[in-house]
Amino acid sequence: MKRIKIFIYFLFFLDINVCSVAFRNGYCVAGTRDNEIYGFELNGNSNPELLVQGHHDNSLSALACHPRQNVFATGGEDCSLRFWNADKMSFITFYTTPFVPLTPPPAIRSLVFSSNGSQIAVGYENGYIEIYPTVFVYLDLSFKR
Repeated sequence: MKRIKIFIYFLFFLDINVCSVAFRNGYCVAGTRDNEIYGFELNGNSNPELLVQGHHDNSLSALACHPRQNVFATGGEDCSLRFWNADKMSFITFYTTPFVPLTPPPAIRSLVFSSNGSQIAVGYENGYIEIYPTVFVYLDLSFKR
């Protein structure tokens, strides 16, 4: 709990607006309204590290960690669902959402992986939900943190 408080004070000092947080195996990632993702170890002593910056055209509003691989997903105002390799901080793939054409397209507000990571559920601001396959499931992206 002390580590999370330090992280919150760090972000407050920098005037960073966190909109989504996810964690797995002792590692936490936080997405901001400025389209940045910070990461830190919950039991470590290092400061939060800027992992990804400027990856959405508009605000980032959803973030999820894959349950078995070192991958995380982001979603936001630009209606894109993006997947990232957390080891390399590199882009893997993306979907333009929603699959069903809606006008205007709703922003992504929440993300959650299935328990085995083979699918991801996307929640939109209008209450609509879609489920997508995670095509990178067969890549060698084992968790190394």
